[in-house]
Amino acid sequence: MSIPNAFLFLVLLFAVFPANAQVISGKVTDRATRQPIPFVHVSIPETGEGTLGDEHGHYSLKLLPSAARRHALISSIGYQPVQMAVPSLGGVLDIALLPDTVLLQAVEITPVNPRQLIQQALARLSQNHGGTRTLTCFYRLAARKADHYIHISEAAFELHQSSGGEAQLTVLKAREVEDERAFNGVGMAIGTKVSTVKTLDLAINPNTLFFSKSGLRKHDFTYEGVTHIGTEEVHEISFDQKALIKDGLYRGRIFFSTSSLALVQVEYELSPHGLPYVQAGNAAERAVLKLLNIQLDVHRQRTVIHYRPFGRRWYLDHIARDESTRVTSKRYSFDVMVDERSDFLITRIDTAAQSSSAQGTSPGRFLESSADTSRTFWEGYNTLPSSVNYNALAADIEARNGYTALKTSVQTVLRNSPKHPASRVDSVLRIYHQKGMFQGVALIQYRGQVILHRGYGYADKASQRSHDTTTVFRIGSLSKTFTSRIIVALQQEGLLQYQDTVQKFLPWYPYPGITLEHLLTHASGLPSYTSHPGFIDSIQHVYSLEEIIRHFGCEPPRFTPGTDFLYSNTGYTLLALVAEKVSGKSFRQLLHEKITAPLILAHTSLDGREPSLAKGYLYGVDEPAYAVTNVMGAGAITSTAADLLRWSNNQSTPGLDVQFIPRTYYQDWGVYYGYGWMIDRYQFRVSKHHTVLLHPGTDFSFKTMLAHQPDRGNTVILLNNTGEFPLFDITDLILNELN
Repeated sequence: MSIPNAFLFLVLLFAVFPANAQVISGKVTDRATRQPIPFVHVSIPETGEGTLGDEHGHYSLKLLPSAARRHALISSIGYQPVQMAVPSLGGVLDIALLPDTVLLQAVEITPVNPRQLIQQALARLSQNHGGTRTLTCFYRLAARKADHYIHISEAAFELHQSSGGEAQLTVLKAREVEDERAFNGVGMAIGTKVSTVKTLDLAINPNTLFFSKSGLRKHDFTYEGVTHIGTEEVHEISFDQKALIKDGLYRGRIFFSTSSLALVQVEYELSPHGLPYVQAGNAAERAVLKLLNIQLDVHRQRTVIHYRPFGRRWYLDHIARDESTRVTSKRYSFDVMVDERSDFLITRIDTAAQSSSAQGTSPGRFLESSADTSRTFWEGYNTLPSSVNYNALAADIEARNGYTALKTSVQTVLRNSPKHPASRVDSVLRIYHQKGMFQGVALIQYRGQVILHRGYGYADKASQRSHDTTTVFRIGSLSKTFTSRIIVALQQEGLLQYQDTVQKFLPWYPYPGITLEHLLTHASGLPSYTSHPGFIDSIQHVYSLEEIIRHFGCEPPRFTPGTDFLYSNTGYTLLALVAEKVSGKSFRQLLHEKITAPLILAHTSLDGREPSLAKGYLYGVDEPAYAVTNVMGAGAITSTAADLLRWSNNQSTPGLDVQFIPRTYYQDWGVYYGYGWMIDRYQFRVSKHHTVLLHPGTDFSFKTMLAHQPDRGNTVILLNNTGEFPLFDITDLILNELN
């Protein structure tokens, strides 16, 4: 958020280059496993140019023209670095790194006073990090709310540093886009303050945080010994806020070179001791927020600062920061958890140049102040491969920004439309289809009778196969309603209880105290394995349920189970695995025996090979292939609109009420969560007077919505195969028409 400091998402490069610039690029892998090595460091020791690889090991670096011989140094923690000559014309350099297997001899270490070591290192900062330099930098910030981005910004700038003087910053280029609806129309600026950027380098600005006189007094420091960061031998010092200090301070680790006491790396985060005392923003900003009845609570903030040697000194290399902030307002009816990721990378170090501030734009309060939105924005600039596609995400956010205006125009059209519900609903869907915002199948039930069931657009563009009533879709997280029904059935058979722990059925699972009810209601605190870098990197490999959990689903809970809400795909895949263990049957068998066979859902399965299955299109092109069954329990089911209507109408079966009791609150979407079903609170206007059960679903390019109003027998089913679409807006309009 703008009030607490923040800054960027994956990371990467900047510098303006002439047409004859040399380019080196390639992929870095582990020589032993042949797997990609994420976020490798690639630098040119002779010139100070450098970059980081992306999460899949890819890198790309443009170099200023030079007749001099240059070398590329490729390094990553845990691997032996490699230095290679740069071809005179550039080219592809694929590199395989060997794991670092150096064994250190046991030595007797004289006890070290960590405070004295820090004081000695601070006294040598001028010698190790001083001097005048201009750093060319690239910055990116991405903020998410639940499963979608609400802000993304990028900037290139120069930072002119000199020992003892205030850093000067010149923004060269910047762009941003922000979701106008993220906070119900309230403008909550997200960005990085220029004043923050100027003081990020702790080696140049040591009189702050835990290095200041006050910080040294308020933190406990422990000497942990000697270790290695890359090839550099370093002293490691851990620290934490003193327990009795009532202030929002830090814990973390500091690494100094054993040979020179240069600052090599700093990692710090908000200390649990001080978290209750953290205040967002300055006094004036807090006063404005209080006036507007808006509250910001910082839940997590972690920063890692890396330095690298160049010539005879060490310079800032890159900074990564993660932050989670809860933003609430009763006045404006929102309660949102915002997760931000920011990265800041030095792409060139020039120790001879003077500040070029006259060449750039004068910065405003934020780096993003001079934002541009050109789609060819970084053309001619040094950029790094990244999974964060700015143009695609910006288009997605801009589309959402247009949703409100379109919804208003649809309501205007409906005022002059025929009174017949089917015609009015079809008008809504046709307008959204014509605007490119709905491509799929809709099925609408009104007072227990189907009044509309038809397709819009293509199920397969290449073959010109149109959507129709038989088209099969992947339904994403709507599958969770099926998983919860299987758990309910096993409970009714006496094979398990909702308060049973996961460890009762999976003794190897590392976290005690997590119950099946915690999993059903997303109260376990377990982060979703679908965001685990290892899972994403091996997304085409087929795993069993147990392999998925063992490899990617054993990250620790973010909070004490039962005390908060965190939407978790891991929880529902764990439920599927528990169901297999307790029944002795595969999840596929359980789905057939408990649901699809007795309810005659002929086109609902985990098969995914139905001839009528729609093709998925993400941002206009074929979606990437992946092993769909790897999300079994949390997703993976395919179905038709007709089968889903039968499924929806079956929810009134006696004994199933346990699923629809509000048990937790999903603040990002304004809904309660029961066992596998959401119960609406804020999304739909009809929910002020009627109960609406719902569950949306996302599976790459497949987006789905099932909303059921039991008291009137009204149901809205929307199945889409072209990515993001305004499913809540369309459902709200249709439910309003049905009522």
